[in-house]
Amino acid sequence: MLILNDLVKAFGGHRAVDGVSCSMERGRITGLIGPNGAGKTTLFNLIAGALKPTSGSISLDGHDISGRRADQVFQAGLARSFQIPRPFPEVTVLENVMLAPRGQTGETFWRNWLSPALVAAQERAVREKAMHWLEFVGLAALSGQPARVLSGGQRKLLEIARVMVSEPKLVLLDEPGAGVMAPCARRRLKRSQSRSRARAAVPVIATSKARTSGHPKVNGDQGEPRAANQPTAESAM
Repeated sequence: MLILNDLVKAFGGHRAVDGVSCSMERGRITGLIGPNGAGKTTLFNLIAGALKPTSGSISLDGHDISGRRADQVFQAGLARSFQIPRPFPEVTVLENVMLAPRGQTGETFWRNWLSPALVAAQERAVREKAMHWLEFVGLAALSGQPARVLSGGQRKLLEIARVMVSEPKLVLLDEPGAGVMAPCARRRLKRSQSRSRARAAVPVIATSKARTSGHPKVNGDQGEPRAANQPTAESAM
């Protein structure tokens, strides 16, 4: 599904990502692990379109998405969360999730005038899906509250709901357990992994800080080390 080929991102003379090559299959859950500064978030930014690679290529479902804008990558079916969640603070928790699905008819100005019934029907369906994912992450009771009342950990859970409601092909979760109590994080991520396997369509890549020192390497599905001072990619069925 996702193929990275000799991906490089250089900032001046420093290579934050240096020759990363790996692939993620449909239905496979992959963990990206490395110490602070190893380039994990930079790699996510390259995949998600926030940064353009210096060289190398990124392929999603057989289509080259190298250097595409973030909104184009999202429309192609790749969604991500961020280390620091930034919900719309004055909008309700439910409405924050309802904003995420792609291709909503009501986003087109004239459709609201020409096809109000269609817009209303789709909004009801989006609301139901949003509530489903809020229930999934344990935030349904706060659905009517403004997002500013959420704690840091709850905002992380809100990010997961916003990512999943868009029905992506591929999910990138950046430090999804940070700020969430360990038992809760394990429970939610386990449920997310089970759901991903059941759908067989949404690989999940989660980054976490390594507790070891040194320079980890990237291991693709072929198990070949690719570059020093880079995060490690580990896959699990």
